Amino acid sequence: MLYSLLISPLCRGAFFTEYVEIACHEVEQILGTTPIRRDVGELTFLDITFSGELRDITRLSTIQGVFENHDGLLKPCGVAPDFCTPRSLVFGPKYPGKTNELLTQLALNLAISKSTLPAEAHTLLDPMAGRGTTLLWSSRYGIDADGIELDPKALVDFQREVKKYTKLDRTKHKYSGGSLPHLKKSSDGAYSEFKFQDSTSRLIHGDSRDLTKFVGQKRRYSLIISDLPYGVQHFAGNDRSPLNVLRECAPIWVKAMKKGGSMVLAFNSFIPKRQEMVEVFQSQGLNLTPLAFEHRVSESIRRELVVFNKV
Repeated sequence: MLYSLLISPLCRGAFFTEYVEIACHEVEQILGTTPIRRDVGELTFLDITFSGELRDITRLSTIQGVFENHDGLLKPCGVAPDFCTPRSLVFGPKYPGKTNELLTQLALNLAISKSTLPAEAHTLLDPMAGRGTTLLWSSRYGIDADGIELDPKALVDFQREVKKYTKLDRTKHKYSGGSLPHLKKSSDGAYSEFKFQDSTSRLIHGDSRDLTKFVGQKRRYSLIISDLPYGVQHFAGNDRSPLNVLRECAPIWVKAMKKGGSMVLAFNSFIPKRQEMVEVFQSQGLNLTPLAFEHRVSESIRRELVVFNKV
């Protein structure tokens, strides 16, 4: 069947001048087919031949609508992505420095597609979780997720915003919080946890270099996804090199991955360079998946996604 996919206008704000290229790359990687670009006025469509599940198309981060293409006549497809939680849970919260929602979904789509583990086996870790955008996307996909965040204010924001939008949308959930039982006397280990019908999202205050202190020695994840801080000002201490922090984190994160799992990291390729990032995680035994998702964010930020697998 020939389909025409309408690129979402939100992509312009997420990926700027490279938004069409990013959309094409996502279609190629997730659906396994090469799209053909077609512009109709201000609208941009990607034409594909596809025989798989339409839900796989509707869950693409860059696509707004799916149409059957009958000799140029477009018929909307009445299919929904069947997410587990409302859209507002991810797109509603607003605060400075929030990870772009489409970028996060793109990273999640890539991680799932590159993992060799079955969907029901997926669990997710965001080791530098910020205010939990990745965790909330995971809840939409029905995936249990843990996040580690060094900023203690993140837990307050996460709890407030999730409670707000679950109330507005009457989303059934159970909330728990406080300190992890084995860390009640520690300065870190505070957490906020939301249990939805199909998944649990938990944000923990702490340093991801101490990951096992919070989740235990045996905890393993099939997906590790993080939008890393873009500037050296985010990395505290006397040594402000993000590479050195990542070198300390890499063996801990890799140990927490299941075999067959995947890791997707977004970073500013000005600091550090892509090859430097790759070497950090390849030295821990991960295999690089050669993908091109580079795009400009500002004069000082050129964002890339790097994808690894553990075999």
